[in-house]
Amino acid sequence: MFRFFGKKKTNGKEDRIFSLGPADCLWKEPFQNSEALISAFDRGFPVLCRAVSSPEAMEPSRYTFKGRIFLAAEDAVMEKEILPAAQGRLEGEITWYRMPMHIFLEDLIAGKAGDLVLAGGEGRYAMLTAADARKIEKELEIFQIMYAAVRGRRMTDEEAYERLKDHEFVFIGTLPAAENGVIRAGSTMSLGELTREEGGTSRRSLIAFVNEESACRFGGKGRDLVRWPLSRIRDFYGGKVIIEPYRNWWIEF
Repeated sequence: MFRFFGKKKTNGKEDRIFSLGPADCLWKEPFQNSEALISAFDRGFPVLCRAVSSPEAMEPSRYTFKGRIFLAAEDAVMEKEILPAAQGRLEGEITWYRMPMHIFLEDLIAGKAGDLVLAGGEGRYAMLTAADARKIEKELEIFQIMYAAVRGRRMTDEEAYERLKDHEFVFIGTLPAAENGVIRAGSTMSLGELTREEGGTSRRSLIAFVNEESACRFGGKGRDLVRWPLSRIRDFYGGKVIIEPYRNWWIEF
């Protein structure tokens, strides 16, 4: 899914970041798979951009150069590697700001950029294309909705549920046996739950994951995994369902 680039001789020039191609695949961090990408979803990255009067005025056109977005793993990499290479090569006043990864992923999926290039320092580069990002578009959409409701406060929990209710989520355990959509008499359900103490009482919620990778990372490795739409499992369970409770942010319905 991801394309990685190692250092190549450039006759003393350090601006090869602006002409990278699919070769020299040496750096395999930090985006080896969709799980690693989702883990970086809300992390801020330095991004190369044209100067603006304020961060609020930032638009994709300000940080997209020849169809690409250029990020650095750390501030020092941006200052020492990307910014010096850009100044004098790109038109306008070039600077950088720190912005969360999810903004750039949204741009890729929406077609506002073609590639996302990450510099890790010492000539190490990684590239994520728009086509690659679209392969995990559904998973990213779920996190975008969760983020908008929990962190961004751009939608209510009710609005988030309406947008997520038909999505299939992954659960650890087994579902009741059924035939033609009818649950067999005496069948039982055994799915992973999260127990919390609140106000002196014990509260349980069914744990839902966005994909199998996430479920395996948080206790599902080697265990049965099942997929069900959020609305159906919520109605059948009769209680709260908590989505991705082990992340930096989560949502519960």
